[in-house]
Amino acid sequence: MKFARVAVPLVAVLMFAGCGTPSGATAFQVGDQKVSEKLVDQTAEACATIMQKEPREIRTQVAQLLLFGELAPAIAKVGGIELTPAMETKTLAQLNTGAVMSDPACAKSATALAKFGAVSEKLGQEKTIAAMKKLDVKVNPAYGTFDPSTAQFSLTSGSLSSEDLGLGKVFGN
Repeated sequence: MKFARVAVPLVAVLMFAGCGTPSGATAFQVGDQKVSEKLVDQTAEACATIMQKEPREIRTQVAQLLLFGELAPAIAKVGGIELTPAMETKTLAQLNTGAVMSDPACAKSATALAKFGAVSEKLGQEKTIAAMKKLDVKVNPAYGTFDPSTAQFSLTSGSLSSEDLGLGKVFGN
């Protein structure tokens, strides 16, 4: 299964790479759905405890994972599929998340990735990317910009008036 081979290394990279220090009340927005910096902080703190890391070390990666969770239902809608709890559960089991699921706050990051993985697996990479390109995604510039072609943040200056190059939008507080 392609997703399982990609997902586990992706989780490792996202969870253990460096991070930035965003500011503002909103971390990102997909359509009308906003995710607050407070939720990113809470999730990063919970995961950092489990992983014996500092929250600042994994904050950006946690935000990326939470973004995946917001993208998943929007991608499913654009792609004309239904994201079911069974799809999510199946993909979550493939991720081998272990201790991450022991804390409900940290589990949000793994669950978010499972949603994204389930949709990506169902649609395939090309259709997933095409659907992401159609979405209205705004990211707090402290995280950089969101590139729908790679489903990654691209760090930029961190200015609160930074342009989201992927969608030509400006996002501030």
